[in-house]
Amino acid sequence: MDIHNIKHEFTLPNMILYAGSTWDWHKIHYDNEYLKKNSIPKPVVDGQVFGALIVKQIQATFGKFSRIKKMKFNYKNMVFQDEEIEIKSNVLSEWKEDEKKFFEISSSIYVNERIIIMNASTVVELKNYE
Repeated sequence: MDIHNIKHEFTLPNMILYAGSTWDWHKIHYDNEYLKKNSIPKPVVDGQVFGALIVKQIQATFGKFSRIKKMKFNYKNMVFQDEEIEIKSNVLSEWKEDEKKFFEISSSIYVNERIIIMNASTVVELKNYE
């Protein structure tokens, strides 16, 4: 099964929208004075969004009957406002248990050549598959 790469650009308005939905109002995501004081070049993207975007990519591939059972990833680098990420994922393995089918997915996120997340692991369950 092919998983199509997806891209997402982080503008300040969509970063604020995401922060509002997760109640993460840390100054690193928006406050220019805080950023300057700490030598951070631009607002930093909230890391939780990467898990959400991996799920979006997986559900676009596996459809409405897919369920995320487990996800694990570690950050390698930060993403800043106005940067575009690309998520590349592939199926590592698949198996059946009872009436369910499972897939293990590996995902990596890049900004150009800079690695943001490498080999995130996600287990997907399909309950009603053909």
